[in-house]
Amino acid sequence: KTLTYEQELAGLERAAKNALLRRLVTAHILATGSTHTYFSEEAGAAQARARRWLEVIKAAKLSRVEDAEYLGWIGYMRGDYADAGRWLKLSSGTTPAALWLKAKLERREGHLAEAAKAMAEAWKTLRDEHAYTGWAGRSRVSDYYSGGDDFEYVYRGEAPSWSLSQEASGDFAALYLQRADFVQALDIFFKADLWNDAAYVAERVLTTTELKRYVDQLPAKTVSPTPVMAYTFGWQDKIPATGKLRYLLGRRLVREHRYNDATPYLQPPFDQILRRYVDSLRAGENEALTKRDRALALFRAAWIARYDGMEIMGTEMAPDGFTEAGDFPVPDLAAQRVSGKAEQMTYAGEKKIPSVLRATRDETKRVAKSGASPDVRFHYRLIAGALAIKAAALLSDNSEELPDVINMAGRWTKEQDEKVADRYFNLLEKRAAQTDIGRAAIARRWFVDMNGPWSTKLDLDEKQMKKELGLRDPYEEYLQQQQSPTPTPPSAP
Repeated sequence: KTLTYEQELAGLERAAKNALLRRLVTAHILATGSTHTYFSEEAGAAQARARRWLEVIKAAKLSRVEDAEYLGWIGYMRGDYADAGRWLKLSSGTTPAALWLKAKLERREGHLAEAAKAMAEAWKTLRDEHAYTGWAGRSRVSDYYSGGDDFEYVYRGEAPSWSLSQEASGDFAALYLQRADFVQALDIFFKADLWNDAAYVAERVLTTTELKRYVDQLPAKTVSPTPVMAYTFGWQDKIPATGKLRYLLGRRLVREHRYNDATPYLQPPFDQILRRYVDSLRAGENEALTKRDRALALFRAAWIARYDGMEIMGTEMAPDGFTEAGDFPVPDLAAQRVSGKAEQMTYAGEKKIPSVLRATRDETKRVAKSGASPDVRFHYRLIAGALAIKAAALLSDNSEELPDVINMAGRWTKEQDEKVADRYFNLLEKRAAQTDIGRAAIARRWFVDMNGPWSTKLDLDEKQMKKELGLRDPYEEYLQQQQSPTPTPPSAP
């Protein structure tokens, strides 16, 4: 039987006067989505229920409200922060829920020291008690995204469970981030399995020295997954947490050209691929070699940068998104923190909302110094293109190898920076007009899908190298199977 509005209101008024029923209704309101960003067609109804219940509680004029902090949470999740503060004053103020709410409200007022103190008290319980850590324990694939006001504003990630412990850890770490205690912020994010936030702090906020010091004090690295896991779907997620942070550090060191320091931190067998990359770079600079040999070495380095760049120098978060294997763009947490605008994903689309906590001047300076160069998605493709053009400078005009090298540089960079690709095309037109690849490109007025002698050679070398290292590419194997002739079945005996 459907109750009328008046009947439902009368029932709520009776419930407000009974401590047990009051708790049950409050719990129901909290559980059915009182946040204004609730991802449901029933969001409006949930908001109406929360608003009506608060009005009923106020009208009851109770001298004591046992669950006042939870009612404060309803107000907070509705965006009524003044109301949340009034309910908080009616609570004992000592429960984890009350302390956490106090920390959030203090944070909104800019009282970071008071917020940190309250959050530290709340966290002592929230991080350990079974009621807060979730039935399945902590999630291994969770995101908090410290650029936002609260966790509700962002995608939570796919995980078997999400615990209040993790959400509290995100709030706690965000306060440390705001107070410029960056190493402590990383430590909390990392140990709470809030990987993307930990990666942001590790990759963009800490200096390399600070990150290396933190990584080196972690427990000894565990056994790495076998190389055969690489290039299979989700292989990055199978790396233990400590290994992921070590690998992030290794790739960051590569981006800073600290190759010797980077090698011990890279995930095997990509440490060996890095050695081949560095050997090729050094050979390209060795003036004792012929120009042709130097050019081939530089082109080999370019080839490795293009086809193994994600694994040896890709950024975990934006712009490259190693955390998603480069398959999807990832949120640019650095841009969100610096701009003070967090991305909110809803069924209505994406929009930007103001952040409560914006990056401090110190954090902003650190972010400005730590970005990928160039700061574009798949930035290593532009590095590969630049190395190929450097190789081209050592080759003669209209030689067989020259158009191969320049054309490949253009193919690698045209999606990342069209202006750079235009310069490469002009170079191809100027220096290789009398070659097959040059003529085909000029006729098309753009780069062509043609491989010359060096591209053909390096493609085969790359496949052989990965075979020797035990790396498999399931997609490549599938293509080979499709291209292989169907074997003739044996004749019957």
